[in-house]
Amino acid sequence: FTSGEASGAKSYFLSDDDDLSVVVSGKELALLKEASEDETPMMVPLIGEIGEDFVSLANEGDFESRLKKADGTVIYDWKQVSKFTELDPDSEYIIYLREKGSTGEGVSINVKTNKAGVTTEVKNKSEQKTGETGFVVTETGVDSDAPSASIDNLNPEFVRNNIADANELDLVKDGSTLLVQLFVRNANSDENRKKIEEAAKKKNLGSGIASVFSMSLIKTLIQTSGTSETDIDKLENGVDVAIPIPTDDELKAEAFGETEETRSANIQAFATASGKTFKIAVQTGDNTEIIDPKIEGGNIIFKARNFKDSVYALLYSESEEQADSQSANERILVVKNKSDITHLFKKYGETGYKYRFKVENKAQRSIMTVSKKGRVKVKRVGTATVALFRKVKGGSWSKIEEQTLTAEKPNLPKKVTSLKVGDKVYATSFITNTMVSKPTSYESSKPSVASIDSSGLITIHKSGTTKISIIYGSGKGAAKYKVKLKIQ
Repeated sequence: FTSGEASGAKSYFLSDDDDLSVVVSGKELALLKEASEDETPMMVPLIGEIGEDFVSLANEGDFESRLKKADGTVIYDWKQVSKFTELDPDSEYIIYLREKGSTGEGVSINVKTNKAGVTTEVKNKSEQKTGETGFVVTETGVDSDAPSASIDNLNPEFVRNNIADANELDLVKDGSTLLVQLFVRNANSDENRKKIEEAAKKKNLGSGIASVFSMSLIKTLIQTSGTSETDIDKLENGVDVAIPIPTDDELKAEAFGETEETRSANIQAFATASGKTFKIAVQTGDNTEIIDPKIEGGNIIFKARNFKDSVYALLYSESEEQADSQSANERILVVKNKSDITHLFKKYGETGYKYRFKVENKAQRSIMTVSKKGRVKVKRVGTATVALFRKVKGGSWSKIEEQTLTAEKPNLPKKVTSLKVGDKVYATSFITNTMVSKPTSYESSKPSVASIDSSGLITIHKSGTTKISIIYGSGKGAAKYKVKLKIQ
């Protein structure tokens, strides 16, 4: 390099006969030097998985690790561990690796933990040597906000047979390297969701959206004269993508569908796992295709053929039994909550009518009120009946349906003083009465004193005071209840 050329990170593929040296201020630094018997072999930390509170290494061997926070605080100090736990979500760390018994800090890599509730499996490269010096290299990567998908058949053999052209293979045999990368990224925009929801409704699929993601398939040819990169729009043979079946906690998207029937009965089942039915939506421009995946070994598997301009979505629906249970639970609301209840009424939304909602019993209006458009406001514990009226243009209002709703409220202490540093406890353990409704999220006013994860697990870090919020619902209409924690 000459001065000014080394401002960005670059990688080079070397043959056995190549040599590389770097000169800094007149001093030559030897790279890629083979270690003698008394020298420490160079080891680079290879990341296996990244979660919200852990990072695991894929390295094997007799080594020891050190973990530091970005501010220099040492968390693990030269221990033989391959998994670092009890880390903070969405935080930066530095991992050091060295051979056991050696000195110095060895080699290091920067890593950032995921946001709450997200785990990313890091895929390593797969190489296949072709000819004397050339390589076909494949790599898959998953964005931290996207599903942890894996690519079953994207390997050097598949690349040679289906992706690489004759010219590229000739160049590889002459010493070049063909790198094929497939990345899965979050694509959860309002526009994408709207198009996918509309397509599902047209096919009578009363599904929820578990995730929306895009995939990019890119070829990079690395040769002596430079590099050339190509986006691959379509691949006739496709690659097999496998997504782990999500748990109930991971399926947090609201189900859509105009009636209970479309949410539970109008789905053509192709496979059922954990009482749910899954489909894949492929949105390309204004067109959305719904395809049937396979369920194998706890994974949802489908063949992806479009990459550059397509967005994929994992759709799910409850079984009929689960939908009935879910529908009953949706009739139980939480005090302070404001929410739309139109989806609870089977006859709401039929064309040719005007609709309005009403709590007819005046005494029950002290429990909850409802707007004409079906938005309920819950005031106190109790039961109220909401009626749905409709009329045709020029006609009179007639009552066509009623739903009985129940309001409940969590009983919580104002203050908790029994916890100490190092304790872990679930926020829901503070609730002293039985609740059907489950919290949707949690917050801590001072995470440095006590943090709380997406499951409601509180971890006490130091003395101080913080307020834990237990939240039911989402958006402006969410019901929020607070408990003050005082840590001595």
